[in-house]
Amino acid sequence: MNDLDSPLDGLIYTERAMGRSEKQALEGFDPKHRNIVDYIIGITYDIWENKGIGEIHDTYADDVFMHVGLSTHHGRQGVVAGTMDTLQVFPDRIPYGEEVIWSRAGGGKFFSSHRLGSTATHLGPHEIYGNPTGKRIFFRTMADCTIADNRIDEEWLVRDNYHIIRQLGLDPVHLAKRSNPYFRDSGGSVDDKRSPRPENTVPRFSIADYKDGYRPDSRQVRFEGHEGRSSAALILSLFKTVLHDGFFNRLDEYYAETALLHSICERRYNGIRGIRDYLTGFLAPLPRRNIVLDRITWNTGPGDSRYRRDKAAVRWTITGLHRNHGLFGAPSGKSIHIVGITHFEIADGRIHEQWDVFDVFDVLCQIHAAAHAELPPRVQSPGRSWAAAQNRLTGDTPMQGKKTVLSLVESMNNRSPGQDPLPLLSHFMSEDLIFSASRPLEETAGLDAYADEFLRPFQQAFPDVEDQPYLVMGESRDDDECVSIAGNLIGTFEGEWLGIPPSRQCVRIRYQSHMLLEEGKIVKAWYLFDILDLLRQAGFDLFPGRGADFAVPPPMSGDGIITYPADSGETEITRRLVSDMLNALCDYDGEDYSSMGDLGRYWDERNMMWYGPAGIGSTRGLKGFQKYHQFPFLTAFPNRGIIAKTDADHFASYAEGSYACDFGFPSMYASHTGSGWLGLEATGKECTMRVMDFWRREGPRLKENWVMIDLIDVLEQLGIDVFQRLRDAIK
Repeated sequence: MNDLDSPLDGLIYTERAMGRSEKQALEGFDPKHRNIVDYIIGITYDIWENKGIGEIHDTYADDVFMHVGLSTHHGRQGVVAGTMDTLQVFPDRIPYGEEVIWSRAGGGKFFSSHRLGSTATHLGPHEIYGNPTGKRIFFRTMADCTIADNRIDEEWLVRDNYHIIRQLGLDPVHLAKRSNPYFRDSGGSVDDKRSPRPENTVPRFSIADYKDGYRPDSRQVRFEGHEGRSSAALILSLFKTVLHDGFFNRLDEYYAETALLHSICERRYNGIRGIRDYLTGFLAPLPRRNIVLDRITWNTGPGDSRYRRDKAAVRWTITGLHRNHGLFGAPSGKSIHIVGITHFEIADGRIHEQWDVFDVFDVLCQIHAAAHAELPPRVQSPGRSWAAAQNRLTGDTPMQGKKTVLSLVESMNNRSPGQDPLPLLSHFMSEDLIFSASRPLEETAGLDAYADEFLRPFQQAFPDVEDQPYLVMGESRDDDECVSIAGNLIGTFEGEWLGIPPSRQCVRIRYQSHMLLEEGKIVKAWYLFDILDLLRQAGFDLFPGRGADFAVPPPMSGDGIITYPADSGETEITRRLVSDMLNALCDYDGEDYSSMGDLGRYWDERNMMWYGPAGIGSTRGLKGFQKYHQFPFLTAFPNRGIIAKTDADHFASYAEGSYACDFGFPSMYASHTGSGWLGLEATGKECTMRVMDFWRREGPRLKENWVMIDLIDVLEQLGIDVFQRLRDAIK
């Protein structure tokens, strides 16, 4: 084999081992770091043990690539958010630096592979780990980093999450089915979607192609005078002969008789026999496997080759069909990927100590990603889905409140022209109905008042109106129920309504509503109407939005009318995701948007749709949402907050299946201290906001969000009379 043509020459990098106190030239680094080993240990201490979260901004690139499991995440804010998330769960975490193996990576960069052993106490709630248990745990982590100019621009993180879960007394298989990062891959094997940083990419090497006798190209060996190249060949031969080909009877060629191997769950295996039992058990589930090496980093110790103790870090991926029982449970037949990092200590041509870290929980998530494809099929209703869904409701449906609401919709849509609505309403609504709605509508008490003050004037203005819901959710409340609904009221604008001149054209009035039912009848109803959008359709665009104005669509999945059995596991996943997302939004410090962390953890960054009311408009993608709504809104109301939810009935926050709803009348408070939002100058006035949100989760992220805000009520509190502006526009 010609050394110059070998793909291994770009894979193996060798340097002399370095103590933390030794001085090294680090161009572009903070002078407080003596060398690259000191850099890794120092920033780990500052960030984790010393709680210097701000250090992340100085030591991670803004566009850092973070590889976890089979996924790649981008951006420094994700690192900040992940660190904060871990610290709120394990606030007393102390990571002990066990080893740093390093090399120069080319182009002025350094490469490190460091090993940490951490102690921590489970003191905070977590999406996967649940409520705090108070249990004390230990877990090991390895991370490979590429570093330049004092910043990490790429990191491969491997943590023994399986060990954490087991120490907390949790069932890892149950969690893999419930809290799975690979939901959207359900129905088939999960693909390796890691995408390395282009300038850092090194050729990955399939060990099946290795032939004994390899000698690295001396130009790639960074430590001058290094003669013991047999150590690199030893590791390559181990991966090929033993791990790939299965010659476990030849372990004595690679390991010292008293060798010690540390693996996951803090398990230790002594001597040739113990290591053989471990390796055969680890690899048994994948009788035919492919092993790919991503990088080998080598540090040579002091002394001559016979007595020198070298250290090596190997990052690897093992792929194969899960065909046998073993560490990952009963055979699934799926293609699985095991991502790991191994550290070796070698002396006198044999391995004396070894540390393996890989994530069994990530493999279980791959195996059980298809579990959600086995849930009961959801109703897929073409066209006017609400009508067909109403007909499918039976006495077995736990949410009879939905049947009441959908029956009311159908009855009102099918009424004869000029028919008195009261007899119909009395079948579904209480005589004592309380009706609250967007400004300028006033609250009414009693069914007669609702009909006289709202319904009849509305039907006169829109005589052919039809209610077309596309979202219907429900929740039990003790002996009562609540139903949340969103849709469009479609009709011809024939008569004046609320002082708005009729357009004589077909219009669409978007609404979102929350209803409380007792003994089978609606006793309270709150409605948010997009009246600014009706003004726009009538020719009065008084507050042009930054986002797009278009007809807000029903859910892309077609299953927004939830008359099917909603899986409780799906419901809990959605509830936690929305709760965590709202908590992140509430972390905003009023100055720095990054204080909310990486919102990409919760949203489909590229494809999310945010459907806002007129005056704001709709947006696509996380960047579009931030540019056209979130950032202008936070500029105007930097101290906005959520009103604490009590047992009052004008609040709701719940999930059902892959949908969630949050409602408050009002639900937010704020001070208007910034300019630009809705084209307004800051007024300095305080206000509250009536808000209702619906979310749809797709896989592990939120995909769609329907939002209604009573903007006319907000503007009224800021001293702006929308209807005076309308009258001025009419003149």
